[in-house]
Amino acid sequence: MILLTGLVPCGRIPAIYESWIRRTYCPDYVAFLEREQGMFARFTFVLLGLVLLVGAARGQTASNSATLRIEAPHAGLAVCLPEDFQVVPLTSPQEIIRAVKAQDQTAVNSVSILTERVDPQMTTESYFENITNQLRRNLAIRHLEVQKSTPIPVANLPGLAWRLEYSFRGKRTSAVSACFIREATTRSPRMCYLINVESLTSESSQLVKVFGHLVKNISLIPMQHPADISLDTRGPTLEDTKLGYSFRPPLGWFAQRTPTGVLCMQMDYLRGGLDVPRLQIIIRPETERTTSKTVSKEWVDKATESATQNGLLPQIYSEGPVNIAGHEWYQTVLFHEPKSAALQSATAPAGAKEEPAIIAQRSVCLPTGQGTRQSYSLVLLMVGQDNQKGVKLLEALGENFSVIRIQPANAAEPAEQK
Repeated sequence: MILLTGLVPCGRIPAIYESWIRRTYCPDYVAFLEREQGMFARFTFVLLGLVLLVGAARGQTASNSATLRIEAPHAGLAVCLPEDFQVVPLTSPQEIIRAVKAQDQTAVNSVSILTERVDPQMTTESYFENITNQLRRNLAIRHLEVQKSTPIPVANLPGLAWRLEYSFRGKRTSAVSACFIREATTRSPRMCYLINVESLTSESSQLVKVFGHLVKNISLIPMQHPADISLDTRGPTLEDTKLGYSFRPPLGWFAQRTPTGVLCMQMDYLRGGLDVPRLQIIIRPETERTTSKTVSKEWVDKATESATQNGLLPQIYSEGPVNIAGHEWYQTVLFHEPKSAALQSATAPAGAKEEPAIIAQRSVCLPTGQGTRQSYSLVLLMVGQDNQKGVKLLEALGENFSVIRIQPANAAEPAEQK
């Protein structure tokens, strides 16, 4: 796995929110942040020497993307994928799309498009140099050959393309990449986009053809806040029979399975690159006396106490039972705003204002069928949006979540696909 580091710090949730969210709602997100701590916005792409098609054996079902047009308004980009490529889960929040073409359940070609905010001094040439320097420092890569970069138009903008040959853990790999920069306007920041097509060298006959298809079928579209975008439900499904859930993240949202559920988010580049909206699915064992309301109230009490200690003014916008798929969940919407302008975040982009935060949360407590009970909580964090929009987004995300039968602990594991 290669980590490509950009030059503009990625925005974060304002610090006063992050500190209490860490201690209440998002235990899995703490580990995620610690891996990212002190880093700039990252680009990650998986080399095909290790890539397996993400399928049922991992509990993730890829969508058929033949003639599939994908729009990513949060990043201001649209693309039409080549035929026979299947959408698979994103490997980082900065990825817009990742797809593979498989033979015998093994990926032989991979495409990805990533983006990040860049400063005014960044050029396509310096971006190319930054990427190749990162590759040279990667100890897992050997025999790196970088062919001379070539100017190429992408989305009617000047870009730069290059080809790479290298060995990654013994697998000879070929890649063709290109980057181009979208200049800042009064409505959107300055963005750099990276197109990457990879294959095992033995399967590289279609590499240039696939790359050419992507370059021809990329276009720029107006940028939007993620909370203002209709959810695209064609994304891959995450399923865990040990925890008893199935969840289909929206297409274009980064999602990863965690020990207690799922972490899911999309970058808001119009807010400096904040990783919001952010959904955390948390599943935990409960006692016989626990109810959906007591689980929800416990989360709310912890959040309210911690928010108050960190200088926030927590308010309950709405609360009450909601019936979903025959189960009675308990839903609470919290609204938080800073007590004073002095609580500005040190990690916020220059000139950015501290904005109110909204947490829309719902919980349900159910029997597992194994003689125990457990709770399922969906916690959505948003920044700078109205309360009703938070409720609607939680409802839309919740439609793609379902409780499934739990597999007994001693049941045989499905065979790993090779």
